[in-house]
Order: sequence, then C-alpha cells, then structure tokens
Amino acid sequence: MTEKECIMKNRHKKLAVGISVVALLSSIGITGCKKNTNGNYQPTAGVYSYNTYTAVSPSNWNALTYRDNNDRQIMTYITGSLFEYDFAKDDDDDEWETDEHIVSYAMATDLKDVSGEYVGEDWGIKENEKAKAWKITLRQDLKWEDGTPIKATDYVYSMREQLNPDFKNFRADSFYKGALVIKGAKDYFDRKQTDFAKVGFFALDDYSFVVILEQPLQLLKADGTLSYKAVYNFTAFPLVKRDLYESCKQAPITGSALWTTNYNSSKATTSSYGPYKLSYFQSGKLYVLEKNENWYGWKDERYKGQYRTDRISCETVAEYNTAWMKFQKGELDGIGIDVSIASDYKGSDQAYFTPDDFVGSIQLQSSKESLKKRETAGYDKEILAQTEFRKALSLGLDRTAYNVACTTSSRAGFGLFNSMHYYDVENGKVYRDSEQAKRVLCEIYGVNVEDYGSLDSAVNAVTGYDPTLAKSLVDSAYQKAKAAGEISDNDKVRLTYGAAVDNEITRRYFENLNAQWQTMLKGTALEGRFELVFDASFGGEWANSFRAGAYDICQAGWRGAAWDPGYFLLAYLDPAYAYSASWDTKNHSLTFTVNGVNAQGTATNNSTDSYQATMGLMDWYDALNGKWGTGTLDENFRLPLIARMEKEILAQYYTVPISNNYSASLTSYKFDYATYDYNRFMEYGGLRYASYNYDDLEWKKFVQRQGGTLNYK
Repeated sequence: MTEKECIMKNRHKKLAVGISVVALLSSIGITGCKKNTNGNYQPTAGVYSYNTYTAVSPSNWNALTYRDNNDRQIMTYITGSLFEYDFAKDDDDDEWETDEHIVSYAMATDLKDVSGEYVGEDWGIKENEKAKAWKITLRQDLKWEDGTPIKATDYVYSMREQLNPDFKNFRADSFYKGALVIKGAKDYFDRKQTDFAKVGFFALDDYSFVVILEQPLQLLKADGTLSYKAVYNFTAFPLVKRDLYESCKQAPITGSALWTTNYNSSKATTSSYGPYKLSYFQSGKLYVLEKNENWYGWKDERYKGQYRTDRISCETVAEYNTAWMKFQKGELDGIGIDVSIASDYKGSDQAYFTPDDFVGSIQLQSSKESLKKRETAGYDKEILAQTEFRKALSLGLDRTAYNVACTTSSRAGFGLFNSMHYYDVENGKVYRDSEQAKRVLCEIYGVNVEDYGSLDSAVNAVTGYDPTLAKSLVDSAYQKAKAAGEISDNDKVRLTYGAAVDNEITRRYFENLNAQWQTMLKGTALEGRFELVFDASFGGEWANSFRAGAYDICQAGWRGAAWDPGYFLLAYLDPAYAYSASWDTKNHSLTFTVNGVNAQGTATNNSTDSYQATMGLMDWYDALNGKWGTGTLDENFRLPLIARMEKEILAQYYTVPISNNYSASLTSYKFDYATYDYNRFMEYGGLRYASYNYDDLEWKKFVQRQGGTLNYK
C-alpha cells in the first residue's frame, strides 16, 4: 500500500480523542518550534504546521473595530469564547461523535439568570421577569500571552471602550442592536449619559460580572444546561489588554473629532488570550502564529488531543495560479478548487464541498451625488441612480450561466438569504423554505404563482433572467435620463467595476458580467454605448471606498448571523454596514401589519391581535430586533415581517443577489479534518480537531519522494 493510499484509507473515520495517526511530543502540551523572528522557518521533526494563504493581507484584528471576514483571519486564533460548541463525545469508546454537538463552558465556568436580583426602576426589570440579567463566572486561570491575569474588570473595561463615544467603534452596535441589547449601552454611546455605572455591564468581583439586557434572551434550556444561544448571542464580548490598548490610542487628527487606535494591527500592538499568538507579521507578505503557552486550555483535560497544530503560517498570494502551484509543491495545506481546475479535481479523494451562508451579490452605487461628481465629458453615470436601470442589470444576468462559468460549485442566488439561514434553529426551520420567503422571490422576479400548480413549482421556476423585460427597462430609464437632461444621444454610459486585487478570479467575474450586460443591451438605446471599466486600485479599502461613492459596482456580500435573519437585515439597512450607504432607510417608509402584537405595539403572541403601522425601514428593524425580538415575539409572527423587509430591500436593486456560495476545496495529504460530513454547529471541526499524517520534516521528505510535485487527481 502506498503512502497516499494509507492516508486515504482512514479519511472518513471518527476522530479519536487521543492521537492515533502519529505521536506528538506532547498530547496537549507545547511542542517547540524554531524561533521565527524574521518569518523564516526550517521544517522540524515533531512540529506540525498548517500552511495557508490569503489573497489580501489582514490589516485590523481588533475585536472592537474589525469590519470584514478578512480581518478575522488572525483574530480567530488569538481570542477565546466564554462558551463554545463541541463535538459530542461517546463515553463508551472515548471518541468524538462528529455528527452531533454539545454546548460547553470555555472561558466561563457558570452562567446564572439573576434577573430577580435586579428588579426595579434602575434596570427596568419587573417582578417575575426572567432572562434579562445574567451573571457570568470566569475561570481563574485565564491569562494574556505575557502571563497577565484576565479578570472580570478586564471585560468591563473592554466593553466601556467598545462603547466609548470618543471612538465610535465599528462593532459598538453589536451591543445595542439586534438580539443582544445591553441596558444603557446606546445612551452611553450617544453621550446621553456619561456614567458607565448606568450601563448594564459590571463586575461583582474578580471573576464574575453581570450583563443586564433590554429584552430577555434565554440562554439556558429548561434543564439548566447551556442553549445554543449562549454561544450564538453571548460569547463575543470584546476583550482588549488594558495597558497595551491605552498605549495604542491615537488623538484625533486635524479635521476629525474621533480618536482612533492601532491596537491589534501589528505584532507589537497585539496580545493574545487564545490558543495561538502572533509571532510574526509583515503586511502584504506573511504572518505566523504559534502556540500561546499561557492559554488555559493546555492544562485542561477537556482539550486533550485538540489543537495539534503547533504553527500557522499564512502567506499573501494574490494570484490563484501561484497558490495552486504552491499547493502542488506541498507548500500549502489547503486550497479552493477554482473553476479553471474543477474538471480535473472535483472528483479527487482529497476534495470536499461546503455549504455556506454567504450570498454573493452585485452591489450598485446608491449615491447619485457621487455618480454625478465622477462623470466626465461624454460619459454618463447618473442613469445608475434609476431603479429601472438597476433592475435591468439584475434581469439581464443569467445567474446559472454565471455560476457555471465563474464558480466551481456555487448555485444561482436570488434572495438575501439562502438555505443556511434559519429563523427557528431549535426546530430546524430554514427561512428560504418558508412560504413567505418563497413568495418574495416569485414577486420580485415576476413569477405568477397562479400559473403553476403549487408555490414550490413557482419558486423552482425562478431564474432571475428576463432579457426582454430588461431591454424595455433600459430604454425607459434612458428616456427618463434624456428628458432630465442627464444624458444626450452622443453620450456613453461608463461604469467602474472595482476590486481589491487584479487576478484571474476578479477578472473572470468582471468579464462575465460585462459580456452578459453587453448582450442584454443589444437592441436598446445603449447598444454600443455602454462601457464597464475594471479598476483594482482600491486594495484593502475597497469596501469603504465603495460606500464612500468612489466607484460604481462591486461584488460583495455578507456571512454571519445565519441563525437570526431578522438581525441580518442590518447589513442591508444600516449605512454603517450596507454597501448602499446613501440609501435613506430611516425615511424609506413601509406599511405593514404584524400579527401577535396588540394595537399598542406590545407583543402578546395572540394570533387575534394585530398591529398596523407605517414606519421607516430602520424603525421596523428596531422593533423587529427590540420589543418584538427573538424570545419575545414568536418566530412565526416575526417571519412575515422579515420577508416583507427582504422584499423591500431587493426591490431597490442596490443589492443584486447572484450566487449562493457552495465551496469546493482540497486538503493536502499532510493533515485531515475531524470529519468531512458538514456539521451545522461545528462545520468540520477546524484546526482545533484536525490531525496530522506527517510532521513538518516528514512532510518535506514525503514531497521530495514524490519528485517535488504532488498529484491530487
């Protein structure tokens, strides 16, 4: 049997708690790595490295201010959670059951509902109310990477800084919008009161603190064990190292009133309390993480056999072809299967396929002012401000053809949510499968349910592609623009497609969209008069630049909040998050009737009660995630409002969904995930549960024996 065959034979077995593939120097302790002061590293016996890459180097892994998934690359490994999901353990054979999950305490040791202790006007808790005040007790062995103890007051300090009105930190609204709303947080953030003691977040002693909420949030099951919501809603309280954070504060620059910080943006400004620490960082080149010897988990038997990776190395590689060559040479341990190699490698034994809550969308500029400002003689942009023209661009896209040409395994996307978004997690209810969500797609894309035998048949007929209607909309928009004096018969429409990097993938996206739109425009007033220009000069600031109106079209979407679609709407409504930052959602009115709510607007969960109102979209959002939030108003009453708001957002065509992400990837022969059957809570177990078939020196020799190039077909 060859080495490759031996590896593959064991690929789908359950993960044993002990180490069964190769013997580590220590089953849960720290193995030594050669010092990494300049990023150079020589493969070493007994050391297990995970080598990966990123197209764009992270620039900010500060929990108070990070903006996108790219920023989470480093943050994921250097932080920790109060509570966490684990694979369930089979006590009979001491193995992890990778098709099941449990909720466990991590940095916390206890969670208690103490609402009864804070009844009264100060905190707004009434007699017999539950789940509005929670006491969290911490482990007493928590430390920063330099050995400094972590105490409850560190959490309080970090929350105060999160809400600090002098900074207006990007992540502050995580604690005054949505399901988790801390009492007094918004008032403190808005300077309506300046005493942090009036914010519902305070320490009781060195190792316990209390969180008081505006709305109840049930974190425990009836039997007193942790609910999934303990992890989902209550584990992401920020934690920054006080002395280092204070030293990183920067006074406002000329023209700005806000303070800033460079905390967690370089090796010198970073401190870890997670299983790994940052040992090397060169922006745009490489970062390296190594085990944090002061992490509490190394001495906890519960983590035995986990975190076997000693070293994580991530190189910045902009071009996929370059990364692909590195993977074949054994220099990378995982890679996505690009459409350019899909036919040869989708059937590989090392391939695995992952559903994702990410919906890829075309984002169209919402600022008419910026469109007009960037126009040049003979070229118009303002037509993009017309809803009809944006709708034409949407209906002119064959989404199925796009995904076949540009992705390996993603599928056509039509709504803000896909099959990974649950509106009722405990009962396994998927939003996209609901009647209300199906009707949204039929109505937006002009599919008449009455023409089909059932709603399911109708929604299955949705393609999002109607070139005939698209052409008509283009001509209508053109005539309106001409009548308004915004375009002449000699002008062309020139729109800029922006990106962070110029590589084969971003070019492929651009070229497909351009080709489809040029085809759609044939026979219209804009045939031969439409130019789409590629510009990859925006780098890591591509998203902020788009929101600021610097260019016209980008491809972007959101992941996260997959189990709270009502909260997820924030990404499309709040200017701080939305790519359509100039859309005035506060004053965009919507009339709707909510059932289960009485005439005074109070949730009763009585189906005979109803509440009708005309409000701005942000007011509807605040009600949905405030007084009608999860745990207060039944999910079946919240669902129709979520669907109606999704429809209203889609009808603006600032966001044009095009792809439901379904990734295809290859793992190297060097290591294995715990499972390749996707677990909704644990995914594949990540590096936490991964095991290795070779240490670094053995891997180097294995690659050499294969002639320096590995065959993954």
